[in-house]
Amino acid sequence: MNNGECFHWQLGIEILSLGRAGADAAYARFAGVRPEFERSRVWGQRFSWVQGAPLGSDARSVVFGGLFGAFGVRPSLRGEEVVARPAAALEGASFRFGLMGTDVTLAVVNGAVVVVAVF
Repeated sequence: MNNGECFHWQLGIEILSLGRAGADAAYARFAGVRPEFERSRVWGQRFSWVQGAPLGSDARSVVFGGLFGAFGVRPSLRGEEVVARPAAALEGASFRFGLMGTDVTLAVVNGAVVVVAVF
């Protein structure tokens, strides 16, 4: 992995892990990092030491870690697993993602994650 890629991967894992302890903490970390991505191109790019050039954004790890962590959900081979209550700030929010060839839409309703649709 290249320098930016390692940072993004580790930050995504950190936020996902925070979600297991409490989705509010994961949401706070994710929301706190977002302005830095908007302010600085360095945080949002991946640099190749072999090619000596930026290769583009690889912030997917942070985005997915942040979303899954803040929703208190972990994707697995058995489907989505709720591991914590979702962050209170996400009340009314929804999250759609692909899992094992299926599209799943989750929503936060009355402080709980519910499966809205499976396609």
